[in-house]
Amino acid sequence: MCMTLIIQPLNHHKKGEDQHYKPFGPANETENDPDLRPRIIHEDTRLLVRQTSKISSAFKSRLIGFRGDIVGVSEPINFLYSPSKLTWKGKKFVTSDQLENAREKKLKKLKAKKANRRIQI
Repeated sequence: MCMTLIIQPLNHHKKGEDQHYKPFGPANETENDPDLRPRIIHEDTRLLVRQTSKISSAFKSRLIGFRGDIVGVSEPINFLYSPSKLTWKGKKFVTSDQLENAREKKLKKLKAKKANRRIQI
């Protein structure tokens, strides 16, 4: 059993005949976006989002913009604080080594306290 499919173009209109169509709905109708249903969010989810946004805004780093000149020197544009007030133990500048050393000292003290607690128990 063999089937053949023959496709022929359909010509519904005669030569010289214009195609007319009627627009759907009234002619002066404006297209508006459909009304959207308000999104339903569980109260726990809403509280979690509020708490995380408060936490993340508290720990955001301050971005300081820099502009460079022809020689290649970068100057800060928008300081949020006065650099003359920045001190560390009475010194004007803080290096990363100083911060790392201070951190290590704190960790040593905490480890010693934990060790003392274990001995007492």
